Amino acid sequence: MKQTLIHNVWRLIFKTFRKKRFAQFVARIQPQPHERILDIGGYPGTWEGLEQIAAEIHIVNVHEITPPADPGHFRFHVADGCALPFADHSFDIVFSNSVIEHVGDFARQQAFAAEVIRTGRRLWVQTRRRSFGSSLIS
Repeated sequence: MKQTLIHNVWRLIFKTFRKKRFAQFVARIQPQPHERILDIGGYPGTWEGLEQIAAEIHIVNVHEITPPADPGHFRFHVADGCALPFADHSFDIVFSNSVIEHVGDFARQQAFAAEVIRTGRRLWVQTRRRSFGSSLIS
């Protein structure tokens, strides 16, 4: 019971943090309706509130995720973020939220960064602070 309450509180806090970060992304990157966006490691819920943009959003994960009943402007791909199956600069924006720290060792993180740079024209790669979350793991 206590564990569930704690997780529910953290979900609310994280949702607030994510919403604030996403607002920074929109303000700085200013995605437009005609642009193609690559979201590495994301999911459709990340883009809630950006429906008015209606950009074509490609979501890449290492495991298949279940698309919504109406995928709309989303396209889904199964791929390794360190070896993306897309041409150079094929996306106007590459977006990655807290993924690079999960791809493996430093060599794989470098490969991930190189793929982000190779496939996108504008980049948004966010990672957590090293100290963030260390006290949350039980």
